[in-house]
Amino acid sequence: INQITRQLAEHSVLSNQESSAILDILPILNKAAHGQDVDKQIHKWVIEIGPQILDNLEARKALMSFLN
Repeated sequence: INQITRQLAEHSVLSNQESSAILDILPILNKAAHGQDVDKQIHKWVIEIGPQILDNLEARKALMSFLN
């Protein structure tokens, strides 16, 4: 996922901010998936930023469909 995220950023599919957020989120999700504790503030940030990234990608997808 790290490599794909970097490639998508290199090709401007993801903004640098989106790419950075995804790369920051991945180790947090890995910790949670393995039952480790996640700080409440970090948990809150992931819950807020994740849907924002998905919304941005959906909007970009819709725009690309419209333009084609």
